[in-house]
Amino acid sequence: EEFDRFFVGKQGIAPFMTITYQAKELAKELIPEVIHVDGTARIQTVSEGDNVLYYRLLQALKQLTGCGVVLNTSFNLSNEPIVETPRDAVGSFFASGLDALFLGNYLIEK
Repeated sequence: EEFDRFFVGKQGIAPFMTITYQAKELAKELIPEVIHVDGTARIQTVSEGDNVLYYRLLQALKQLTGCGVVLNTSFNLSNEPIVETPRDAVGSFFASGLDALFLGNYLIEK
């Protein structure tokens, strides 16, 4: 739903972050963390039908901040493999500088 606001091109379904799109100036101003140095971003589209919890999180974020976009990246610390289990996620979370972790229906905060 935020695609046209932040990116250029024909919006498609991109559930696996395999497509890059050119970022508009507004994206570069409001969400620079998701923009590559060449001005593109590898986006993931989310629909309510595909992932209701994630969709609702994005909607709540949009109500709170005016921007329903989050930075989605692999979850691992330096010199560690990518998190594969909830136990891995909690361990990495407490060893990191992150403030909060969403794990399924749960929000864990330090």
